[in-house]
Amino acid sequence: MCRRLRAHASVSFIHRFGDALNEHIHVHCCVIDALFYLDEDTLRISELPGLSEADIASIQTRIAQRVVRWFMRRGYLDGDDGRAMLEWQQDGGFSLDANVRIAADDRAGLEHLIRYCARPPFALERLEAIDEAHLIYHLSKPQPDGVWDLRLTPLELIDRIAALIPPPRIHRHRYHGVLAPNSPLRASVVALAQATASTPQPATASEPPPSQPLPVEPPPATPKRSPAHSIWAMLLPRIFETLPLTCPHCGAQ
Repeated sequence: MCRRLRAHASVSFIHRFGDALNEHIHVHCCVIDALFYLDEDTLRISELPGLSEADIASIQTRIAQRVVRWFMRRGYLDGDDGRAMLEWQQDGGFSLDANVRIAADDRAGLEHLIRYCARPPFALERLEAIDEAHLIYHLSKPQPDGVWDLRLTPLELIDRIAALIPPPRIHRHRYHGVLAPNSPLRASVVALAQATASTPQPATASEPPPSQPLPVEPPPATPKRSPAHSIWAMLLPRIFETLPLTCPHCGAQ
């Protein structure tokens, strides 16, 4: 087995915003609980157990150490401040939450999670105009002072939104491991996912223990087709929940 072809799979979403249209940079990560690798040209998937509280605490500490040291190497923090920050309780203000876990067959739950992670900085349905000069933005949860909404002028709203625009050439969504564009295993994993989605999986009487790698037969060769095979207009309903090819007045296409 070639160790360099062993990889995990995850997608990270960089958020620059909080619920109150405030600047709050944090990261959401969707990680597959499995390890992918090739064994004699056969794609194998080794399932991994969920994270324990001790695992989460250990990962949180490692994140804090690596980020603070990165800041120190680039001069954003001097040595004394960085070392003092790492000695603070709760890893110097860093926090890691890994309490959400989606079952492999819960496609609706997975879509809901991805939509949440990929959501825009603000929701138009929460924005309300009370008059020509004032707007109300309803929050999904109260602020520490108990306030449930923001009262803004149009210029104040634009000022808040402008501050949330990411810097140029900075991707908000990033793919890691076998999901990365340059991963040597990506083609095999994508082909397996397509074959699994199109073929019903019958229930088996017995399954191998989770600790054993699951052998995966390579999917049959299929003709290559362009990624643009889906009509772009028909992808819009997934986002905007409307049919762009249907007339809103007569219902004709």
